[in-house]
Order: sequence, then C-alpha cells, then structure tokens
Amino acid sequence: MELSADKNLGNPMRRLLCHGRNSGMRPERLECQTSQIIRLGRHPDSDLVFVDDQVSRRHAEISPRGDEWVLHNLSTTNPILVDGLQLTGEMVLGARHTLTLGTTSVLLEIETGPGGSSRTKAEALAGLVEYLDRLELITDAESMVELTLHVLHKHCRATWTGFLGNEAEELRVRAQYPENLAGNSFLSRELNRRVLTELKPVWQASVGTEGDISESLRRVHDSLGVPLIDSRGPQPRTLGVVHLYRQQDKFLERETHFAQIVAQMASHWLSNHRDRSALAAALERLRARSGVTDQLVGTSPAIKELKRKIEKVAVSGLAVLVRGESGTGKELIAAAIHRLGPRGLAPLIAVNCASIDHMRAESDLFGHEKGAFTGADSRHAGYFQQAHEGTLFLDEVGELPLDCQAKLLRALESGVIRPMKGRELRVDVRLIAATNRNLEVEIAAGRFREDLYYRIAPVVIEAPLLRNRVGDIRLLAQHFLDRLALSCHRVVRLSPRALLALEAYSWPGNVRQLRSVIEAGFHLADGDEIVPEHLPMATTTVRSSDDSLNLEEAEKRMMTLALGRTGNNLSRAAELLGIHRETLGIRARKLGLLPRA
Repeated sequence: MELSADKNLGNPMRRLLCHGRNSGMRPERLECQTSQIIRLGRHPDSDLVFVDDQVSRRHAEISPRGDEWVLHNLSTTNPILVDGLQLTGEMVLGARHTLTLGTTSVLLEIETGPGGSSRTKAEALAGLVEYLDRLELITDAESMVELTLHVLHKHCRATWTGFLGNEAEELRVRAQYPENLAGNSFLSRELNRRVLTELKPVWQASVGTEGDISESLRRVHDSLGVPLIDSRGPQPRTLGVVHLYRQQDKFLERETHFAQIVAQMASHWLSNHRDRSALAAALERLRARSGVTDQLVGTSPAIKELKRKIEKVAVSGLAVLVRGESGTGKELIAAAIHRLGPRGLAPLIAVNCASIDHMRAESDLFGHEKGAFTGADSRHAGYFQQAHEGTLFLDEVGELPLDCQAKLLRALESGVIRPMKGRELRVDVRLIAATNRNLEVEIAAGRFREDLYYRIAPVVIEAPLLRNRVGDIRLLAQHFLDRLALSCHRVVRLSPRALLALEAYSWPGNVRQLRSVIEAGFHLADGDEIVPEHLPMATTTVRSSDDSLNLEEAEKRMMTLALGRTGNNLSRAAELLGIHRETLGIRARKLGLLPRA
C-alpha cells in the first residue's frame, strides 16, 4: 500500500519514504511530502501500524519542521533505535536511517524534490556570500576562526564545531562553538591526526572499522574533519583543522561540501593574513635596523668607539658580553648588535635574569610540556625556542642560579635543549649577555661558573658611563625632549642654567636617570622652559674629579663649564651661574681658571 498526499503544494518539501524490512509493519511502504504528522505505533489509527508487542501504542512520530523531517520518541517504556543507537527526545533526520521498534526495522529515506533542492542551494549560496562579506571586515585570526565555526555550525547543522591550529605553522589557536558546550564536547585528536596525515577531509565513516574508532568518537553519531591548506609554493602547508560533530544525526553530502568550500575560503584568508603580518613585521624590523646605531646618541670619543666596536662585532655572529653600570644602555647596545648582524630580521628575545623566579628558571629558559609540574596546564615554549634563528639577550646574567648556569652552558655548547618533561630540541640562537657585576669576582666567590663565563664572553663591550661623556648630555637631553614633544604635543626647552646643572651632576644612574630627570622636568615646567628648580636631582651630588662631595671642586667644575660655554665671557658666564660678574672673576682667578689681573 502507498500513501501520497498534497502533491500539488506550491513549494513541495523533501519526500519521506518508509520501507518496512519485515511483515511487522503496515503499510509496508509509505511516501509522504505533506505537512501532516506521521504517527508510528501499535494503535490502529497510526500511519505506520506495528504488529509487535514490544512497540508502544503511541511509540513515535515524524513531523515536518521547515523543509526538514524531525523524529520524536514518545514512548517511556519501549526504546527506539536509530542506526543502532537509542534515541531519547528528538532528532533531525538525515538522508537515510534505519529505525528499529521492537523487532521491526524500518528504512527511512528522504528525497529532495525540485523546489526543495533549489531552496537548499540558495540557502547554501546565501550562507557563503554572508561569510565572505563578514570575512572582509575581520583583521585578526581569532575573529576569523570564530566566524568560521559559527557559519559551519549554522549551515551544516552541527551540534558543535571546533578548530585546532597546526603548531608546526605557529598558529596555536584552539576554539570551539558554541562555547557553552565545552564541558560536554571535545575535539578528537585521532580525527585531527588523520586529517593532518592525509591532507584531505576525513568523515567518521572513513576513519576505519568499529575497532579503529577512538572512544571519544564513539560518543557522537557523526564527525567531520576538514584541513585548512595553503597550497601556494612548492609544498602545501596545513594551517589547521576544522572539526564538525553531530550528536544524533549524520551529515548530508551537501553539508560536507559546504564545509569544504568554507575551509578553502578560510585558508585563503589566513594565508594572506600571515603574509601581510610577516611583511609588516619585516618592514618594521628594516625600519628599526636602518640607522640603528643612531639611537646611541652622542658624539663623544667614548660613543664613537662604542659604535665602531658594535659594527665590527655584529657581523661576526660571536657571543657578546656587555658590561656596565645600571642605566648605561646595555639593552640598546644588544639591540644594535642584533639588528646589524646576519640575524637582524629574526626575533630578539630580551630576558631580565634578575626577574626570573629561581624555581621557574629552567621552565622559563627551556620551556615545559603540559603536566611537567603543578600548574603546568598547557605547553610552554621557553626563551630559547622563542629566539630560534634569532638572538637571546640575557640581561643581568650574573643573577642566574648555579644549577641553571650549568644547563645554560650545555645548551650553548651543544645547541640542544630539553623542555621539562619533553624531548630534546635543536635550537640555533646567538647569545648576548649583560651584567653590572664584576663576574671575575663572582667566579672567585663561587657564584658564577668560570666555564660559562668563557662561553658567553669571547667579546666584551664596555658601556660608557654618562659622567665620562659630559659632552653628550646636551644631545641626550634634547633627544628625550624631542620624544616627549611628539608624544605630548608640547614643546619645552632647557634653560641655560638647567643645562649647566645637568652637566655638573655626577649621574650615578647614568642615561636612564637622565631620561627620568628630563621627563620629570618636562611635566613640572610651568611654561615652555625647564629651570634647575624643575629638575629632581640631589643638588649636593655634583661632579668632581674624584666623585667626592668637595664643594671647592664642585664650584670649580661649574665655573669651568660656564666659562667654556661662553668663551670666557665673564658677564654671560656669571648670568648662567646666577652670580655677580665681579664675584665670578674673583673666584675664577683664585681657582686658577683665569689669569690674575
């Protein structure tokens, strides 16, 4: 017997065909493309009547929802199996299913009519157009992944979707949609591995036989993994894998095709984004590399000699130890060596060893795997891995604990590191170290390894002290004022007396302290001029030949500066010093700065 109703509807929906597998169902075949509900059960008025005591009187029903068919389980005592899995609640039917009620099996097939097929294609096309429109407005990879998963979830009717970036390509994004399912969902490692290995979409049905499917995949009815591949260049690169899962239903052919098209669009966007990001980073590094030694402001003999040595040692690729007091610009020197060398376009990773927690030093330097210690809930790439093919700058290297010094020595000698609880990795890193300690004294005291010292210091560069390059103070001060003017949109100048005070000061904190003093004076100045009262310096700590606090030496130094600045013009020099011309003449002659009258 065959039932066919309302075939003249303006927009015929997908036809549902029911075939009984044995004589336990009447009629043995049912075809329907109407808006009516199809009832299954033992009751005589059911559309599909089952002659089976294990079937409830009102066991199930199939109802239309839009252009889809939805199966509802109505029985609380007798189960209904869909493709061998028990159904609780409802599910949207796919193209083909086997239902089992009691001992009777029913084959369900859904065929799309001309109207339904056109509508489905139009919806898919509209979904792709919407995806492309929104993709044009996105500027970061995380937002692109979020949009992709949302579109796939909506148009492929997935229970949840996910994305795993390929770590080998340095895209470590992991995302899932919807997020509120995270506790009850997963992203299968087996499915991900198969996709990365085969470089093509993998449907759960192609994973293998029942025994080959992982325990996690047994929890879902259907799964699909689609690779994002950059096919440009001689070798294709896998950028990541999109995951789609169904809890109670199977994906249709058109849905898998839609997912592949979206994945191709996402791959194209991601490849272009990576190229743009790499180009921008390279351009920024080229800009930074251009005139890099010009950032070492000054024309004093000490600065000229420093620049000459930097340019020579940069191209050598040797390890360098930069020594000097705090605030002398050791990190700026290291940056100049890196950028002028053959690794200038690669990363420069700067690490202050004094800020490293001694308990975490090994992890910070060499990395760790998930579970390496309490709180290690994810993999961490250490500083050596981050600096691969670039430069690692270890500031205050003398602060490293001894056990970490030993591991650092092995890494530098072998080029091999071992993350905590991980396997050995080969790294290619140039080392630049810096210290304000006397490492020879530290070695004698047993606080620093002598063999490590020889490894990190084949070349030693001394950072000059600011008090030994007085002629550069004016240039440095103006350099800092120019930067402040750009950022604050305000021009402020140093008064002659303020400049004289700066040049007379001993600068125990070197260039770093000078920068702080200029910044403070800039903000404290009432108008457009900085005077000595705006400079937060210890007025008693003035320069002397032996760095003492001798007032006569300080007076002699300031007078020498004032007379030198004015070409021995007593009137102008006295104005700079804020004293009377005759007083200056008397004191200058007494100190031997002027010939006696």
